[in-house]
Amino acid sequence: MFLRAQKPARSALGRAFAGTLAAVCAVALLPGCLHAQKKKADAAALREATETFHKLARWSDLKSTARYLAPELRLDFLKAVIDRNDEETLKITDYELEEAQIGEKSATILSKVSWYRLPSVTTKTEAMALAWEDREGVWVVTAIEGGPFPIEAKPKSTGLPTAR
Repeated sequence: MFLRAQKPARSALGRAFAGTLAAVCAVALLPGCLHAQKKKADAAALREATETFHKLARWSDLKSTARYLAPELRLDFLKAVIDRNDEETLKITDYELEEAQIGEKSATILSKVSWYRLPSVTTKTEAMALAWEDREGVWVVTAIEGGPFPIEAKPKSTGLPTAR
């Protein structure tokens, strides 16, 4: 008869520690996995952002409208709004979303906007093109062509000082 060495039995405390250690490791690695997956904005989010942008502009809430602009455009936009007193004088009477061209990371939305700027009461109806860009899962306006507040695209800010 041969004697076999028996494995020592694990205590209940040892088994609980091993289970807890495995759970902690899994939770610790999870943020790395989540971070690796870049967020991607979808067409439904773009439609909602476009509708909200137009509604805020229509109701002269231009400071809130600016939240939908790319960060590098906001300051110039708000300065122009204040200089022209747009929250008091710009009246958007109607808008209609006409067409959308949606790519993987960018989109162009064409709308028809009717507006006037006091003291004039003559309504202008113009095509307005909004260039949108998906930035880490959030749609932002990077340029506006036509309409009551055209904005040219600017290079993205890197946050680094520029050489002079």
